[in-house]
Amino acid sequence: MFESIGGILYKDGKPFSGEYGGKKYKSGLAETEAPPMATWIITALTTIPELNAVYQKVRNSDGSFKYDANTIATMINDTEWYRLNGPTVAQKLIDRIKGGENAYREGVNEFRQVASKTASDLGLDASDPTVSSYISALGENAYLHNWTPQQLEGVITSNPEIVKKIKGGLYSAQTQDVADWAQTMGMNLTAGDRTNYTQRLMGLTDKNGVRVRASVDDIKAEIRKNTATKYAVFADQINAGVTLWDLTSNYRQKAAELLEVDPDTIKWDDPLFKDGKIFQSVDPNDPSKIVARPLWEADKMIKADPRWQFTKNADATYMNYGKAMLTKFGMVS
Repeated sequence: MFESIGGILYKDGKPFSGEYGGKKYKSGLAETEAPPMATWIITALTTIPELNAVYQKVRNSDGSFKYDANTIATMINDTEWYRLNGPTVAQKLIDRIKGGENAYREGVNEFRQVASKTASDLGLDASDPTVSSYISALGENAYLHNWTPQQLEGVITSNPEIVKKIKGGLYSAQTQDVADWAQTMGMNLTAGDRTNYTQRLMGLTDKNGVRVRASVDDIKAEIRKNTATKYAVFADQINAGVTLWDLTSNYRQKAAELLEVDPDTIKWDDPLFKDGKIFQSVDPNDPSKIVARPLWEADKMIKADPRWQFTKNADATYMNYGKAMLTKFGMVS
């Protein structure tokens, strides 16, 4: 008994092979007909140029397929196209064909939102046309590669043109933290220093494509080490965690009193403090050693500074000197 179910001819419940009704059948299929084939495979083979060779290989001259769907899917996985794209990307492209454009776009849009938030956290302005276009494309790539927010951040920060547009954001705040701390350790960061630290915090990609990042603590440790080396007289205290700002507070206070200024306005590039001039000196007993300068010597240095000549302290001192001289000569009592 013959019967056709789903386009396959059965005889006595088994796929028929032979001639029937003027047609030849093999395993229930008329030899002139293509076997049932997953629509996505046909679409993939005909719309992805790199798979054209597979398409030609799996079809007979009459248009029928030589292999079943599972075999052809395996052949696709063995192609150079699949290898170069990687299983994640290739599968997403296949899913696009299987699930349709709407499902694909929903997935892309979800990743674009993640990319947008990541970019915003970094300090990128989405209203900038260049940034907006970049994030849009990045969202699709992120979906295809299934990138995490951390991987997204790495991709963004490895693009020098986009990095130039970063203003504010996470790494700007971290750089400011470093700058504020460096100030307490005797450093006034230049614009170049800030750029260098920001790039290191974001992560620099080495020759092998590996993103190497420095933490805020890593950079602070470097600054501490450099300060301890430069101002060896305080090295032990600095290495123990005391800041140079605290270690030199008595010198700063003395300078502020004599120069009649706010101590917090005295910076490290001040003529008295630059390179530690006011708080360290050569040991008079051993020229090879640097020692902390006595406060009384610091007092003399401050009064030798031209700025002191214009203070009320100087006026009072000169008046006292004048009175002392007049008294000495008996001109006043």
